[in-house]
Amino acid sequence: MRRTPTRIGALVAVSLVAMCTGLVLVAVGTTAQAAKCGYSTLENDTTNNKANYLNCTTGNQRIRVEYTYATEEMCVTPGDTPLFANPNLGAVRNAVPIGTC
Repeated sequence: MRRTPTRIGALVAVSLVAMCTGLVLVAVGTTAQAAKCGYSTLENDTTNNKANYLNCTTGNQRIRVEYTYATEEMCVTPGDTPLFANPNLGAVRNAVPIGTC
């Protein structure tokens, strides 16, 4: 079977679409891995002055924020909530879900 330029062009086009689709899937997978639900700290923050809590549920969530000297409960909406160190309670150490609000 002789390959004509039209067939070669079609094969190249299909290959490019497959490659592009694969690249898109890889990019989506990487983004999904980066968005981790729950408590997370910034990579370069060694002082625990700022952290984030990502609420992946569809409703409000009550969390317990653990500081160096005490804990505090707060209600967070779906999405990302920044958590900051508190002069009276200390640096942010952790945050855990404890219910809904």
